[in-house]
Amino acid sequence: MSHSKATPIPWAGKGNQTRSAHTLMELMVASGIFSLVVIGMLYAHLFGMRQDELIQSKLGASESSRRSFNQFMQDMRMAKIWRVGNVPAGSPGASFSAVATNALQIGNAVKISLSIDTSKYIVYYYNTSDPNNNQLCRMQSGIASSSIIASNLINTFQFSAEDYLGNVKSTLSYKYVVHTTLQLEQFQYPLTKVGSNYLYDFYKIDLRATPHCPDGT
Repeated sequence: MSHSKATPIPWAGKGNQTRSAHTLMELMVASGIFSLVVIGMLYAHLFGMRQDELIQSKLGASESSRRSFNQFMQDMRMAKIWRVGNVPAGSPGASFSAVATNALQIGNAVKISLSIDTSKYIVYYYNTSDPNNNQLCRMQSGIASSSIIASNLINTFQFSAEDYLGNVKSTLSYKYVVHTTLQLEQFQYPLTKVGSNYLYDFYKIDLRATPHCPDGT
């Protein structure tokens, strides 16, 4: 008696397999979660940009102020001859007039000579011609234009010659301390204005310097 072997059919039984699919509710939930993630990343990016703008403005103000004020301190310490005086508002430092002897040595400018040759000088003066942007400027002999040391100043604009106790003196002495105070404001976010001409972030810098080797009399 012979036995026959049945040949299996390759596709037999595959018709009973089921296919999985996402429902509409699952798709909506997944899309909602994805949207929340994208929005969160976008807000984080915008917050980072805002913080970077804030830090850059503070670092820029600090760095530029430090370089400028260091220049003033260096010039003052190297001075051989110096005088406190005044410059008319809106005028360059060349129109400097010194405070007379026996008068309180207070003025809106100081004239510095780094040698006994007084034809070569540096004048630091307050420019108050624009009430919305008072400035401390530096002018050097032989150079036509002045450079701005600080702007948006709001304090009293004066230099004074003081003794070591901080008393303003009326006699000329080259061992006195030259004193000035800078109070300034700037935009916290330079690209964003809040209100009308509204400035914030307040800085105050108190500068005192004494010539190291004065030769003046």
